[in-house]
Amino acid sequence: MSDKKYVGSIEAGGTKFIVAVQDVETGKEVARDRIPTTTNKETLEKTAEFFKKHPVDALGIGTFGPIDINPKSKTYGYILDTPKPGWSGTNVKGFFEKE
Repeated sequence: MSDKKYVGSIEAGGTKFIVAVQDVETGKEVARDRIPTTTNKETLEKTAEFFKKHPVDALGIGTFGPIDINPKSKTYGYILDTPKPGWSGTNVKGFFEKE
């Protein structure tokens, strides 16, 4: 079993999600992909598939918004009222915690 550590990142934009994995020790990128932003279900599932193929020890997410960033809020990690069709009320944080 490897003791390597990997971190993942998601740049969640209105037209595409850029996903990547980096080796913590070397700082080198070990995987990257571009996923078109379609429906919330399809896009999040494809993003989760990427990280199932490339497991990480931690994940950072930057997303279009507005997103609730108050850890004390019931909707912490949710995309709030956004003009992106079908994405209002999406629990981004919760989705990836479950996955």
